[in-house]
Amino acid sequence: MQLKVEETGELFSDRLKVFTLELPNYRKMKEEDCKTRIDYWLYNITNLETMTTNIPFQQQQPAFKKVGNIAELVRMTPEELKQYNISIDSYRTILSIMKNERAEGISEGSAKGKAEEKEKAIEEYRLFGG
Repeated sequence: MQLKVEETGELFSDRLKVFTLELPNYRKMKEEDCKTRIDYWLYNITNLETMTTNIPFQQQQPAFKKVGNIAELVRMTPEELKQYNISIDSYRTILSIMKNERAEGISEGSAKGKAEEKEKAIEEYRLFGG
């Protein structure tokens, strides 16, 4: 199929391609039949709801690992999803606290180091110069 500008009849783009896909055909397809990136995507999209283990083709397309994570979330019961969200919130809270504590520790250590350097400089001044 081609797209043309209605007023002029000129081809809209020589780069635009339109394909018609029958997704149910990909349900019949086996993993080993997939050869291209489009095959990987369409196979996973059409079979996602029936997959119970790892999403295929993660080696060929690393994005499928994220697709697998999303699929796991979709399959969770409301109670499992609630517990998952609680654990994520706890993790993020702990991470934030640790980051804040680290920043405070660095600041405190820096101030202590400067005070010790100043004290050492004053002592050296007394011993050698003052």
